[in-house]
Amino acid sequence: KFNLTPVDWVAHAMVNIATSPTWAGKEPGSAFHPAADGNTVTMEDIASVLSEAGYSGLRTVDFTAWRSKILAHPERFKSWSFCASLAVDGDGLDAMAGNSRGGKAIKEVVGDEAFNKFEPRVCLRRMLRYCQEAGLLQA
Repeated sequence: KFNLTPVDWVAHAMVNIATSPTWAGKEPGSAFHPAADGNTVTMEDIASVLSEAGYSGLRTVDFTAWRSKILAHPERFKSWSFCASLAVDGDGLDAMAGNSRGGKAIKEVVGDEAFNKFEPRVCLRRMLRYCQEAGLLQA
């Protein structure tokens, strides 16, 4: 699973938490996870969006098997080794997204309408389109 909360929302929420009288100094030492509810996509979602965009021949593999393969051969998979060492299996992102304080901080800065309309697959499609237009991926 991947967290697709828009980075500008996260940045604004962090500033809000640090400076707003609503948050500032009220919970020192507390952890906030500014993530929109329902913000995760699975590898199946990613493969589906890539397929819709014309990328064919994609297949998904079991996450744990992928991570084990990458970590067993770090010299062969240099660009993925660091990510694989940090990645964990489970529902950690879902638990963070359910953090009401982080979601509330985002909602305060982006507004109810935008927050409630957020759709992670739409965000993923926009990211893909940007990468294509920037020449980072073939169109």
